[in-house]
Amino acid sequence: MKPNTRAAIAYIAASFISGKTGSAVYDQAQARYISISGTVNKSNVSVFDNEQSCHVSGSVNAGNLNLYHYGDKHHINLQVSGNKFNGYDHGNSCHFSGIVTGRSVSLYDFEEKTYFNYSI
Repeated sequence: MKPNTRAAIAYIAASFISGKTGSAVYDQAQARYISISGTVNKSNVSVFDNEQSCHVSGSVNAGNLNLYHYGDKHHINLQVSGNKFNGYDHGNSCHFSGIVTGRSVSLYDFEEKTYFNYSI
């Protein structure tokens, strides 16, 4: 999965689960902030990745987020249950899963076969 796509997923999952938003997500693997902001609530998602100059948006139905990444031009499915999430990135044809604890996110990318950590 692309690093900015992974960061957007982490931001959206953390915002949806915790109800908290920010103006960036910190990517520990890249040791830097990625500017992402927007609205994430129980009915829709509309965030903007300032680095890629694109939106990631979609609808929410009972913890299932059906997203579209306008920069990469592909769908992302994200399912949330409690503080855990999993999903599928259609752009890279790979699964991911993770857990949110407060403002911290640990995301496992099945394509990379490793964990990535973020905070918002």
